[in-house]
Amino acid sequence: MNLPKYLQPSSSRLKRTALLMAIFWTLIILLELNWSLLNLKEAELRNAHTQAATAFEKDVQYRRWNANAGGVYVRVNESIRPNPYLDMEHRDLLLANGDTLTLMNPAYMTRLAHEIALEETGVRGHITSLNPIRPENEADDWEKSALSCFNDSTSEVTAVENLDGVKYFRMMRPLYVEKSCLECHEKQGYKLGDIRGGISVAVPMKTALDDGYLNPVNEIISRCLFWLLGLAGIVYSFVRLEHFDKQRRKAEKELLDSNKMKELLIDTITHDLTNPIGIIYSMSDLLASENAGDQKLGLIKSSSERLLAVMQNTVTLSQLALGDAIPKSEFDITADIKSMANEFQDRLVEAVLTLKIDLPEKLMIQANPILSEVFRNYISNAIKYAAEGDQIIIDHESEAGVITINVKDFGSTIPENLRENVFARKYQMGTEKPGRGLGLAIVKRIVEAHGAQVGVKPNEPRGNIFFIKIS
Repeated sequence: MNLPKYLQPSSSRLKRTALLMAIFWTLIILLELNWSLLNLKEAELRNAHTQAATAFEKDVQYRRWNANAGGVYVRVNESIRPNPYLDMEHRDLLLANGDTLTLMNPAYMTRLAHEIALEETGVRGHITSLNPIRPENEADDWEKSALSCFNDSTSEVTAVENLDGVKYFRMMRPLYVEKSCLECHEKQGYKLGDIRGGISVAVPMKTALDDGYLNPVNEIISRCLFWLLGLAGIVYSFVRLEHFDKQRRKAEKELLDSNKMKELLIDTITHDLTNPIGIIYSMSDLLASENAGDQKLGLIKSSSERLLAVMQNTVTLSQLALGDAIPKSEFDITADIKSMANEFQDRLVEAVLTLKIDLPEKLMIQANPILSEVFRNYISNAIKYAAEGDQIIIDHESEAGVITINVKDFGSTIPENLRENVFARKYQMGTEKPGRGLGLAIVKRIVEAHGAQVGVKPNEPRGNIFFIKIS
């Protein structure tokens, strides 16, 4: 059996959707990871710069302290030897116990402090200038370039370079000649405020990453876990949706099979009933033509004719229930309502009501004959529920190609809060009258199948106006 397209398996469509979602999710994670790593790189550089700047400021502070004190005497030992480049009187002092003290100037003390820092933390410090007294203080190429920049009012130069195979963040700032510096450096031609050189600091980038939150591996692992969690959610959603889709298609197939069974049952019933009813109608028509004036034969003929119409309406209603389009043709509303009025003559007399039809001689529209059931239901309800109103009026309005047929009664007005419910299935205005509450619900289905509109509004001075708007 060929199933409609909407009942065909949609697993492939769900798989494509899940795949697209997974790709989209992966792209989001990659973009976020890239953004995070870029921020991490910036944070790494900021952290390295902070460490380098701190080391520089510390060097400057203890250098200033040493210079302001005129140098510091320390005991000579294996690691601290007299400074051969310090040409000063009383550089070395011999103590009574035989030990020797040597004068340690700011540059010497800074160099020894840099050696300790390199050994303990890996941070490199180098005091240098373009005109060093000590040959070992000569600047490398990068430092020479930085020192040249200081002459152009630059106060700091930074870069990331490899030193001995290790990546370092390098920073260099100038050292200015202070009053305490002139005692040693004035003979080199320096003046107060001149740039005498600089201190370069090199911080290993690995050291800058020592803070856990700056570790790119942690970032990558956390994003991978988040990515896997998202994929798990997509897979779970896909499995659930596929399960629900299978259930939906199963239910829809069962409904389709059920509707086909209903259609077959209705076709069988209408066919099996239409044939004998047609025979009864034909025979009664033949007998009535031979026995003119026989009321009993006329009643049999009219009743069988009515049964044939009911069977045709049953077929049309089944088409409505199955969602099929109903056939339409030229339909005269006026003639249909006037013909219908005869059916209600006895009930009108019994209810002491009059039916006034205020319609033009012909009122043509495109409709299925089942539309008669709408007016039949409206008139029947007006007789049933508005008998105290004395009359029922059927009139019409026409505006912009839209025809409105009104069935007006003068009974009790339906409360405003209940008007929306009167066309609902199994709703009844009063329980004292027999019925299943299907009439107006069927009316609404018939009218909507014609692309028309039904409704109810209050009549003046009392009662209700049930209407249908159709073009």
